[in-house]
Amino acid sequence: AVVAAWMMAGLSGAAQAQSLNLGAGDETPIEIFADNGIEWQQDNLVFLAKGNAKAVRGDITVLADQLTAFYTERPGGNTEIYRLDADGSVKIKSPSQTASGEKAVYDVGREILVLSGGTP
Repeated sequence: AVVAAWMMAGLSGAAQAQSLNLGAGDETPIEIFADNGIEWQQDNLVFLAKGNAKAVRGDITVLADQLTAFYTERPGGNTEIYRLDADGSVKIKSPSQTASGEKAVYDVGREILVLSGGTP
């Protein structure tokens, strides 16, 4: 299973670590949606989703004001997201947990998600 380490830093500077299953342990793609559209910055290898942005992988959903997905190009014309940044009113939801903050960074390859801002 794909497991991410959570570090939630509150305004008091306290931190908590938790684990969360970010997918079924397979090659489940990350899908991105946004109310105000998705901008493709092809030269920078970035997708920028604005306005009630949402990223979904398996049964995990990341919600934020804005999502920035950094990707690499794969053989055959496919793309693979290697990092996802969430900014503003961030919520990460699973079937059993919800966490919130102001910023999150998910390193897909290392399976680490750092969530900061807000109260742990």
